[in-house]
Amino acid sequence: MFLSRRHFIASAAAALSSVPAWAALGHPIAERLSRELAVVGDCASRAAIEGTLTRLGRLLLPSSGRLVVVNVAGRFLAAYRDGEPELESRVVVGRDGWHTPDLATSVASVTLNPTWTVPETILRDEGWRGELASDPGWAERNGFDVLLGGRRVAADRVGTAELLKATLVQRPGADNALGRMKIAMRNAGSIYLHDTNEPGGFDDPGHSGSHGCVRVELALELATWVLGASGPEVADLVLGGSTIVRTTPEPVPVVFGYFTAWPDAVGRVAYYPDIYRRDAAGCEQEDEAR
Repeated sequence: MFLSRRHFIASAAAALSSVPAWAALGHPIAERLSRELAVVGDCASRAAIEGTLTRLGRLLLPSSGRLVVVNVAGRFLAAYRDGEPELESRVVVGRDGWHTPDLATSVASVTLNPTWTVPETILRDEGWRGELASDPGWAERNGFDVLLGGRRVAADRVGTAELLKATLVQRPGADNALGRMKIAMRNAGSIYLHDTNEPGGFDDPGHSGSHGCVRVELALELATWVLGASGPEVADLVLGGSTIVRTTPEPVPVVFGYFTAWPDAVGRVAYYPDIYRRDAAGCEQEDEAR
């Protein structure tokens, strides 16, 4: 059956009551979503708005100053100043089994021409230690240094048992998995915003998902914005080839959120696929009631 207007209004009120009052009333984005919830009729759209408001209520979204929002469901990043977007970019997020987490954090540093220390989880998932043990030349061909106890070793002069304990660090350069830029964030572990050596993935983000980090198509533009620098200055530093770590002149908050409904630049609410299946339960329950 279809919901009556009375039941629909009650459902919308219940959804809003499930999130903190400041989330429903205190931030322009939440207010816009709340207004949309009051008029939208289909289950999928309601589920997207309700889910987004619930998740938004767990995050502190400042309405003034600079802010970077990564919309995991929408697969885009927006950099705001005083609530107005100044930069938008496509992103690639975590694939199945490697979901990009919700985070409310801030920029710790920006690294140009970064190295990449491969996390233990990725070494296991990709089987790279096995590759190294069976073919010691694999590391050099892929730009990796092999470290044992923090000391660089030649892979072809170390036994298999030692290689299975080794740390892999990829050298800076165009082939580095982090590309030419990495933004590290406070209390985010091995989750970064970064460039990529596989730019084609932005055209097929579902197929080319990451291990949880966020690959940014306009990575160097984002680094320039975060640092408050000029484009030519950042480009020159990258071309120099040296690994350079910079901090921001002021704190820049960063929010990673799974928002299946989100206002666009002119305030219209856009809807995005529920790629991690966080919004579907409500619609399934309603379908059973019909």
